[in-house]
Amino acid sequence: SNLRTLFGCLMLCIALCCDSVLGNIQEKVQKAGLCDELNLMYIQSLFGGVFLFLWTMFSGEFRSGMSKAVSSSRVMWCLNAWS
Repeated sequence: SNLRTLFGCLMLCIALCCDSVLGNIQEKVQKAGLCDELNLMYIQSLFGGVFLFLWTMFSGEFRSGMSKAVSSSRVMWCLNAWS
């Protein structure tokens, strides 16, 4: 349990660091005129989706998550509302 707590804190710190860096990168990309806001958000979402898909496939969580989503209408409703 302590190892999971430590791992969770580590992941939270990494997420906060990435979030702080992302704002600066977005600003530099927009100031350089490389792409507009909509394209930038699309690329970020696409990258995040691919990363999460690969992470869940390699960790073995994808199959159980999909079976839960398909078997429970409440879970499916929440996922659709969130997206």
